[in-house]
Amino acid sequence: MYELFLTCAKGLEQVSADELANLGVSNPKIETGGVSFKGELADIYRINLWSRVGIRLLQNVFEFPIRHSDDIYHNLSDVSWKKYFDNKSTFAVSSFVRDSVVKNSSYTSLVVKDAIVDYFRKHSFKRPSVDKKEADIRLNVYITNNYCKVYIDSTVTPLYKRGYRQELHEASLNEALAAGIIYLSGWDKSSNFFDPLCGSGTFAVEAALMALNIAPGIQRNNFGFMKWNNFDKQLWNQILKDANDSIKSSLNFRILASDIDGKAIQLASGNAARSRVGKHIQFQMRKFQLFRPNTKVGTIICNPPYGIRIGQDTELELLHKQLGDMFKNFAKGMNAFIFTGNLELLKSVGLKSTIKIPLYNGRIDSRLVKYEMY
Repeated sequence: MYELFLTCAKGLEQVSADELANLGVSNPKIETGGVSFKGELADIYRINLWSRVGIRLLQNVFEFPIRHSDDIYHNLSDVSWKKYFDNKSTFAVSSFVRDSVVKNSSYTSLVVKDAIVDYFRKHSFKRPSVDKKEADIRLNVYITNNYCKVYIDSTVTPLYKRGYRQELHEASLNEALAAGIIYLSGWDKSSNFFDPLCGSGTFAVEAALMALNIAPGIQRNNFGFMKWNNFDKQLWNQILKDANDSIKSSLNFRILASDIDGKAIQLASGNAARSRVGKHIQFQMRKFQLFRPNTKVGTIICNPPYGIRIGQDTELELLHKQLGDMFKNFAKGMNAFIFTGNLELLKSVGLKSTIKIPLYNGRIDSRLVKYEMY
């Protein structure tokens, strides 16, 4: 069993733990910025393939207390690094340091690099090369309260990079945050789903991937664990085959996404096509004020502009008022959600919210706000 840690966006720790439990993980433990748990090699492969809200899956290599800065080198130069990678692999080290006798993260990374290189030299192996940009192996070092944990990154390219977004709308959310918002909405994956301000279509695409049971990482072939010495290709191929076999062929409800911007609709349609869900989403170029779901069952989720990246305050106040009017007049019986990084603009919606969930969009303190339209 390996000691593992799945990182996620702040505010999505419980969602991530629930997702891991659904993937067969026992006793996931919520921590700040992620979830720790124990798992086997198959779990490492399966979680990288299936996690919709995780960002990186890290395996704990070694941990130890620090009394002096020299402890880093002395401890890590004795780790059997050849278990993880060989001297033909390139590697890189990233460090985070807080509340410790070691004060500098760059210094920490340099010491860890030297310890690894000297280990290979000591055992008569040619030294591996450091490549900060395109490394085969990535190591993450965390030192807090004079305690050091060293992880090897089984993901490398973040899990939210599914591979279907080649171009981004100006105010796009990343895929993992969008998936986490959908989970938090309580959408049942079997009723109508709408986004009347769809931008590049991330909410609609992630909803379709969920409903069709398509693993979010199914189109990727660049996971970090593929460069590890213990990579079991046969096991990975079986997990990949099981995922492909579990995909549903059709939906019996609507996923509809619209936007006033024709370029955004073009982007969204392309993203949906690349993610293999294009035929399951209806895209329309239309003002959100004219949005008519024509149903009393379903979920609306949208991420209107809120002034951090695009738009002017006066215009945005009117936009939010019109959004509230549309919910009130044409979304009766539905659950409507707004994700925003501007709490002041929510006052213009003119509706009473039932839930406000704190989340972060990067470093932006944000909220997912629910309106139950009786």
